[in-house]
Amino acid sequence: MTLETKPESKKSADGGDEVIPSGSKASLSATASGKPLIATPIVFDPKRRDGKDEKRKYSRGSKTTQKLSLGISKAAYRTANSFAAGLSTFSDESDKSSRKRKDGMVRDSLRNASKAFEDGTKELGKAPDEIARRISGKAITKVYKVFSL
Repeated sequence: MTLETKPESKKSADGGDEVIPSGSKASLSATASGKPLIATPIVFDPKRRDGKDEKRKYSRGSKTTQKLSLGISKAAYRTANSFAAGLSTFSDESDKSSRKRKDGMVRDSLRNASKAFEDGTKELGKAPDEIARRISGKAITKVYKVFSL
């Protein structure tokens, strides 16, 4: 069974009928004469300009160092975020335990700490990857060649 909808008709300023299809998602903004000014939606994506993604720019010879420092800073952010996630989980679980029963926070402290440790280490485990992704295979090969001679 299909459900069909009829187009809506609307009286325009000059007395004629205007047919607006139902289900159309076009944005209509009317001028003084009642005619639509814009019949299709305008989409603006601020991340892309001229069809290109913006890339980071590096001076010659400093690209590897800058990428590594970016990875280290993101790893440090993940590390700090892991402590915050763990402490937040511990606080939430302890609050739940204390509301459930008498001395619940003390009774469930080990269980709550283990949940907090789990959430914290889940985030902390992503930190080494932030550094490793920034180091290219070429850089590792160059370092290996220097130390292998």
